[in-house]
Amino acid sequence: ILSLNIIFSYITFKNFLDKIDYSEALFHAKEVWFRLFLFSFIFLILIIFSSIFFSSSMTSSLRKLIKAIRAVSHGSLDFPIEIKTQDEIGQVSQEFKDMTELIKTLYGGLEKKVQSRTNELSKKIEEIERMNELMVGRELKMIELKKEIANLKEKLGKE
Repeated sequence: ILSLNIIFSYITFKNFLDKIDYSEALFHAKEVWFRLFLFSFIFLILIIFSSIFFSSSMTSSLRKLIKAIRAVSHGSLDFPIEIKTQDEIGQVSQEFKDMTELIKTLYGGLEKKVQSRTNELSKKIEEIERMNELMVGRELKMIELKKEIANLKEKLGKE
């Protein structure tokens, strides 16, 4: 039965082809090819423009992130990072922003510690300088007293 259906379909198709005028069939084929070409061309143009749009939006976000990274690497921890996308680039930007805030906090704490230690050291240096002045003054006084004792011994030895 299957082979009869195939044979019948072939005979029907052959009869159909015999009844169609070749020039009319060629006209319809050209029209189908033209429509297919036009549709493909329009589809290709849409793909190109959408690719350009998406790639430019991605590269724009990446350029902003790179600019922020360079600014932070040169010490500008207050550089604004304004990337509002919800994709992976947006997530990386938010993490970078959080990291910069943490660095600012740690840096501020470190500066306070350094200032506190500097003040402590300044006080210690002042104390040491005062002690040094006292000791040098005492030493000079001791030298004077030794000279006076030597002079007195000399005077006593002459008498």
